[in-house]
Amino acid sequence: MRNMYNEKKLIALKVARMYYSQGMTQEAIAKKFGLSRSTVSRLLKWAKDQGFVKIVVFPVVNFDLAQKLSSQYDCDFVIVEVFDNEENHIREELGKAAAQYLLNVLTDGISLGVSWGQTLAQLAKALSVFNSNFKNVRVVQLVGGLGTPEMDTHSINVTAKIAANLGGTPHFLPAPGIVESANIRRQLLKNPEIRQTVDMFEKLDVAVVGIGGLHPTATLVKYGRILKLEDIQAIRRAGAVGDIALRFFNAEGKSVKTKYDSYVLGIDLKTLMSVPRRIGIAGGLEKLPAIKGALAGRLINVLITDDLVARELLEFGGGEK
Repeated sequence: MRNMYNEKKLIALKVARMYYSQGMTQEAIAKKFGLSRSTVSRLLKWAKDQGFVKIVVFPVVNFDLAQKLSSQYDCDFVIVEVFDNEENHIREELGKAAAQYLLNVLTDGISLGVSWGQTLAQLAKALSVFNSNFKNVRVVQLVGGLGTPEMDTHSINVTAKIAANLGGTPHFLPAPGIVESANIRRQLLKNPEIRQTVDMFEKLDVAVVGIGGLHPTATLVKYGRILKLEDIQAIRRAGAVGDIALRFFNAEGKSVKTKYDSYVLGIDLKTLMSVPRRIGIAGGLEKLPAIKGALAGRLINVLITDDLVARELLEFGGGEK
């Protein structure tokens, strides 16, 4: 039985390579191997079902719009064209674009910090289709866990999947993102594994972070199970427009102090600003205030977003050089 599987796998891989990589038609492949066209079709389907073939429809990138924004803001842009304003569609497209960008800037021996959330989960998923295998890449979890551990958005899962898909080594923060007291946080920071990871924050080469909005359907409320809507409202009254890794900031990108600051186990905005390449991934018009704030404060120097947000940023005209 094993031999039969290996023989089928071998022919399926040959057929798939000819069809997807060499552009041969199913008819031509069938003729070459002395098979029926239906058999070739079944082999192609089987190859996909077995995971030998992965098909990715790459997002359409608007280079012209990105260039116009870069001339106004002190930031690099990747602008993805979206065809509807549905949140899941936007996140998926941004995840694919972020994967492509990341693979272009990563090198062997690099230290990469990653946060959490739905868009970062899409990035981790998109990386799985590439056969990348860097040497000595360290993937560092930037904030403790939020939500239930089995969720794709959980920072431990995001870190683990990105590390696995890059052939890198994960460095975890095995603790909640928000703990119950400042004293508990101090005690956790004495843990050797946590301390080692936190010490890596100041040695990062690249950070990839989600930019959280403070609206009723924000991931922090919907999936984090940490903050309630009334907490978000109080944080907004304090002047905050968004967060990165549970660190809140205002419209100028300045840190907004909240009662949670001493309870958060993760990178702070000052340390984030020391990372040479800071990639923010966020889309959807509901996140526009948070994105503007992150740009205004130079919390990020690369923004991957959608064309709907990009056109609003262009109209807004902030960050003029």
